Parts: sequence; C-alpha cells; structure tokens
Amino acid sequence: MFVAEVHTSDLLKNQSLRQRSLIIFGCCFSSFAVYYNLKTGEVMRTNKTAAQTYLLLLLPATLAAVPIIMRAGRRRSLSFSMVGLSILAAALGTAHILKAPEHVLAAVTISWLVVFILCSVAMLVFSAELYPTVLRGAGVSICYAMGRVGGLVGIFADQVLAEELKSAAYVAAAALLLLFGTLAMALPETMVHQPANTMRDITVDKWQLYSPLRVARGKRHWRPTFGGSRQDW
Repeated sequence: MFVAEVHTSDLLKNQSLRQRSLIIFGCCFSSFAVYYNLKTGEVMRTNKTAAQTYLLLLLPATLAAVPIIMRAGRRRSLSFSMVGLSILAAALGTAHILKAPEHVLAAVTISWLVVFILCSVAMLVFSAELYPTVLRGAGVSICYAMGRVGGLVGIFADQVLAEELKSAAYVAAAALLLLFGTLAMALPETMVHQPANTMRDITVDKWQLYSPLRVARGKRHWRPTFGGSRQDW
C-alpha cells in the first residue's frame, strides 16, 4: 500500500485539506498571538512569583499533555483546550474591566498559559501527522513571527491602553479562540493507532490504510498486487 505525499499545491487543489488547514492555522494564529501577548505582558514582567510559578508548572503540564492527548484524541484535546483558552481570555477581559487585584490577574494569566501547553502540543501533533516538515515548518514560522510581533506590541499596549480597551481586546481574542475551537471539532481524528515507538513500527504505520495522510487528503487508496500492478481499494 502506498501513501501519496502532500504537496504545497494540494492546499489549493484539495478542498477538504484546504478547509482543515485553515482551521489549524486559525487555531495556531489566535492562540500564539494571545500567548506572546501574555508571556511578555505586565503580569509576567513585573510579578516574579507569577513568572516562577509558570516555570515550575511548565514541565509537569507538558508531560501531562501527552497522556491526555493519547486518551482523549488530538481533535477533542485541541478543541476543548481552545474553548478553555477562550473562557480564560474572557475572564481576563472581565478582570481588567473590573480592575481586579494583581493576584487575580496573575492566577488567570498562569492558568491561560498552562492550558496553552496542551493546546500547542495538540496542534504540533496534528500538524506532524497531517503535513510534511516543510509545510508544517512554514506554518509554524508564520504563527511564531506574528506572535512575536503581537508580543512586542503588547508591551507598548500595556503602557498606553486603558483597562477598557485591554478588556475589549481580550474579549475579541476570546471570540476568535471560541470560533476556531468549535471549528476544530470538524477536523479528522488522526489517532487511529497508538503512536509508533520503534523504526519498524514507524515504517509499518506509514503504509497503513487509515494513516493520517490518507485521512487528510481523502484520495483513493491503492496497493500493489503480486504481479506488480497497482490495485485500487
């Protein structure tokens, strides 16, 4: 059984792959933009306790994301984490407009950053299973660059924007996160088999009928017969 490779042109030709790519890119763009805004924001820059707490939670949260994704699946992990980020972003907007104490802002910010870890791991696994390295790297690079720009803008925005404007920005971000989190449920579940842990398993998984590339492209599947000719599934 052969699995056709995904090419850049498929993003334009294949409607199913194009729609799924837009959803994944939307999830990456919206979540990374808020991440860098919060990571470089006033709370993480001025509150040393908040910054140290986040560093302590970073590794445990990353390790916890792996069994969660393996049990719940990539699609639900991504969708639910995006919805969680949306709720926390709305909470941040509410906290700003109500002029909540600093420790409340710090708690909500850290919670957002921790949930983002699950979201980012799910997006990484999704992109690794659906796209070759070149396309995946290009998409992640764009999101990273735009996120860094958002982070730099956020530093100045903290100094000049009123609390009401900050609140409106977080509410708008919450709406985007909720939108793409809901759309993420339309993505295919790529976890048909357990992840391969050896080179032999990886080689075997590459040719399986329900491999992620086949699910993503929706193309016809064919295999070689003993006579050397190809036979469609």
